[in-house]
Amino acid sequence: MKNNLLGEIAATLTESVFSHRQVLLEGYHEVGRLTLEHNFSTEEVARATNQRPKTIHYAVELYKRYPDLSSLPDGKNVSWYKITKTFPPYEKDQ
Repeated sequence: MKNNLLGEIAATLTESVFSHRQVLLEGYHEVGRLTLEHNFSTEEVARATNQRPKTIHYAVELYKRYPDLSSLPDGKNVSWYKITKTFPPYEKDQ
């Protein structure tokens, strides 16, 4: 009984972390899409959202590289941190 409950707790935490990561990636993906589709600069979006330009840059890169989020690598082990490490570095817009 106790082991079943501990397993349930572990599964709940695993699913919660996955859900959190997925929602975060979906949000950044949408930011990237909107930024590109409306021709906003990285700095313009960063100022308007009180985010770092680097974060917006990575959101745009996420959308460009993975227009369909179901093609993200690593399945449930995917994270914003892992994904951003594969993108080109941020360089200030000219």
